Amino acid sequence: MGEIGPVQTLLLEERLTRYGNPLHPEAIRTRFGRAQFVARQGVVGSAMALLREVRDDRARVLGEDHPDTLAAQAEIDGRSATDM
Repeated sequence: MGEIGPVQTLLLEERLTRYGNPLHPEAIRTRFGRAQFVARQGVVGSAMALLREVRDDRARVLGEDHPDTLAAQAEIDGRSATDM
C-alpha cells in the first residue's frame, strides 16, 4: 500500500475512533482523501484499490446515485483514463 503521511494517518485514526465505524461517511471521506494522496504519490495500483473500496462502501452506505459515490467513480474513471 502507498505511503501516507503522518497527518493523514492521524486523521483517519481519529475519525475511526470518533465514529467507531469504518463505514461512517466521515471515515469514508477520510479514506477517499488517503486514496487521492496515494495516487499523487504515484502508487497507482494501491490508489485504485483504495478508490474502489471507497466507491463500493459509499454505494452501500449512501446509495449508487449519491454525489459522493459518483465522485469516487469519477476519480476511478479519471485515473483509469490517464493510466491507459
